[in-house]
Amino acid sequence: MRVLVALLTLALAAAALCQEARKVRSLPESPHQSLYIEGMCTVCHSTDKGKLQLHAFVFPVIEICLRESCHAAEKIGRSHPVGVDARKSEVVEEVPESLPLENDDLISCGSCHEPHGAWLSGTQCYPKQQPTVFLVENVAGKERETPYYQTYYLRVPGDPIEGFTALCSSCHSR
Repeated sequence: MRVLVALLTLALAAAALCQEARKVRSLPESPHQSLYIEGMCTVCHSTDKGKLQLHAFVFPVIEICLRESCHAAEKIGRSHPVGVDARKSEVVEEVPESLPLENDDLISCGSCHEPHGAWLSGTQCYPKQQPTVFLVENVAGKERETPYYQTYYLRVPGDPIEGFTALCSSCHSR
């Protein structure tokens, strides 16, 4: 229960930091767009005989995110422990394969977040989440505004009613 409260607190804090949603005519590129530039894979991922190792990293994932100055430690706002051995945890029931562990046993940022995933969605991640942008489209001669929300790159999407419950309950009982 404390994990759910902590994650909800994190989500509400992030919402408070968001600026008023912008109106755009096309959706902005992902802040992680640089991850798709040729040759950038090895900044994070290890290789073995020239073959990319998808779940092996040059440094622990949290260090990669901080080292590359993508996320400042004081602004990360994480409330979930990382670097914890999930198999030895008393509060983790089971970690599904869809939430990968670093080095096959450690919870990392990448366990819950997919940095290569979509960053915007037409669905809210939690109740009262404010849109990041409004896509303005011309439909049948009339302008229509569609709200888009940050996904936080979650591997298990948030929900406008249940919030992050589905993600948390992937490993923890309610």
